[in-house]
Amino acid sequence: MAGRAQMLAQSGGGSHGVAPDEAIAYAPASRQNATPCGCRRILGSMQIVHCPLSSVQECLAIARDVALTSDRSVEQGFLLGMPEEAAYLRFLHAQALWVCQQQERIVGFVIAYPSSSSLYAGMARALAQIAWEERVVVETERSVYIDKVATRPNQRRQGIARTLYEHLFTAFAEHGFWAGIAEQPFANTGSAAFHVRLGFRRVSTFRADELAGITGYASGLYFRAASHGPDRTRGQAA
Repeated sequence: MAGRAQMLAQSGGGSHGVAPDEAIAYAPASRQNATPCGCRRILGSMQIVHCPLSSVQECLAIARDVALTSDRSVEQGFLLGMPEEAAYLRFLHAQALWVCQQQERIVGFVIAYPSSSSLYAGMARALAQIAWEERVVVETERSVYIDKVATRPNQRRQGIARTLYEHLFTAFAEHGFWAGIAEQPFANTGSAAFHVRLGFRRVSTFRADELAGITGYASGLYFRAASHGPDRTRGQAA
C-alpha cells in the first residue's frame, strides 16, 4: 500500500478534435493584458508538440531546475523530485510527453497518458489500491492521467501550464482527466485553485502520517469530465 501511495506522491485511445501528435500554435490575444486565470500573458506564440528525442535532456533540465528551486520540490501540485532519464525516455516512447515551445525553445512540458496506454493501466491499479477517504473508482476507458507538469522557474505565471492542459483537453475531448495534487504539508492552495478553474473537481483525499520521508502528507485526487460526451467518472463518495 505504501509503495502505491508513494508512486502517486512522486508522480505530482483515440480522440476527436485535434490529433494528439499534431503541432498547434497558440498566440495570446494581447501581450499586456492578464489572462482569466490571473497569469501574465507570455510574449510570443507557443507551440505544443510531442517531445522529440533531441529535447529529452532539455525537459530533464527543466525538471531538475524545478526540483531545486521549488518549495520542497512542488510544482503545480506534483511532487516532481529529481528526474530520471530512463523514466522520461519511457514517457517519450509511449508518446506521453508533450512540450511547449516558444521561439524554438522549450519553456515547459506535461506528462500525461490516456487509458489506452500501459502507463495508465499501472497508475489506475495503484490508485485503486490507495486508502482514499472517499471511495474512488477510476475509469479504465476514455480517461487521461496527468502525471507531471513543469515550466521553467523564470517563466512561471505566463500561461504555459494552462496552454499545455488546454491542448490535452482539445486532443482528448471525449476523455475525462485525473490529477493528483500534493496538499500537505505544503501550502499548495494555488495548484488546487488552478485545477478548479480548468474544470477539475475534488473527488477524494489520501492522508498518511509519513510518506517518502514526509510527515503529515495529504494529497487530493481531482477529476475533470470530458469536454464532449457523457461524464463517465464514478470517482465519488460511495
